[in-house]
Amino acid sequence: MNEIILPHNDINRDTSALLPAYHTDYQTIIWEQNHRFYVKKTPLQLIKEACLEGGADLDGRRAAVTIKRGSQQKLRSL
Repeated sequence: MNEIILPHNDINRDTSALLPAYHTDYQTIIWEQNHRFYVKKTPLQLIKEACLEGGADLDGRRAAVTIKRGSQQKLRSL
């Protein structure tokens, strides 16, 4: 497999998943429609940066979702 390791990649509408990678050269595998990107930053770092790009921080986004849902508990699977 020919892996291109990026120092950073932006999360966008085509991003399907951020998968943690336990590899010495990269921390995250980003799945997009027909591509896989290997990124040195962790999934949490990428999510925090995406929130800041959108004008918020991760804690603010969490609080907004909690208010909109009216609950602070995670959903349980049945």
